[in-house]
Amino acid sequence: MRLDRNTIILIVISLVVIVGVLVINNSQINAPPQVTPTVDTQSGQLLTVNPADLRQLEIRNNETLAFLTLRRVPSTNATVIIQPESTADVTPEVTPEATPEMTPESTPDPMAFLTPTADPNVLVWIISQGTNLQNRTTDTLQAENAVLVFSALRRTNFFTTDNPANFGLDTPRFTIIATAAGGETYQVDVGLKNPTAPRYYVTLNGDKTTVYQVAQDQIDSMLNLIVTPPYSQPSPTPFLTATPNPFSEVEQTATAIVIQTQTASAPTITPLPSATPTVDATAEVTPETTPEATDAVTPEVTP
Repeated sequence: MRLDRNTIILIVISLVVIVGVLVINNSQINAPPQVTPTVDTQSGQLLTVNPADLRQLEIRNNETLAFLTLRRVPSTNATVIIQPESTADVTPEVTPEATPEMTPESTPDPMAFLTPTADPNVLVWIISQGTNLQNRTTDTLQAENAVLVFSALRRTNFFTTDNPANFGLDTPRFTIIATAAGGETYQVDVGLKNPTAPRYYVTLNGDKTTVYQVAQDQIDSMLNLIVTPPYSQPSPTPFLTATPNPFSEVEQTATAIVIQTQTASAPTITPLPSATPTVDATAEVTPETTPEATDAVTPEVTP
């Protein structure tokens, strides 16, 4: 059976279409898979809190019952020291006449440039209560840094659980509670450490079904304040330092031997007594002329 021309053209077109479809499908199969960017919703800020709004931070060890409470109060209610913005403005000009002698008694205090503040508008963080209180001034900068660390806590990931005891969160080992000026509270309960990563398991505001993981160094920096509260360090006591001998021990021994040898071999010089000038007695003695002697030597006159 012979095909007419139109049938042949139709067959050719069909073959071209089929080949084209096969080529397109093959290129799609061999093409690399298209990657859809994903947003990491696991990591991020743990709390949404402005540190300037906080007025109290309490850190508790629920096992030992040790605790520390920091409060933000006007500076008139606390004995604090604040560093000026520029120490150059408060450094007195030193003249040769006014330069004091640097002795242990007159060594300048390195904290002398710190001045107390009494501005009621300035709020500072102080140690309010605790189990390791001391009769010392609060290091307000270190206390404020603890508050900044709390407000900047970050989670690395989170998950839900029906058994918080597996992560030490049924009875948390530590509790950190921050209170804002309006009375809002932000509670972080700290459980066990992750055995495979430097992180703590924590929960927020009493919700034990959602567990977050937070970097260990952030949590430890606050927990350590229970044992070591943020007190200012006392001024160092000046002391005299012995000046080292520039000669070595061997050189000192050799020098001593040379000095002893020179002392032993040197001749002993005995000073002569001072001579007292004497007067020649013969120079002062003159023959005494007497009339009797003159008569005795007068020659006799003969007639």
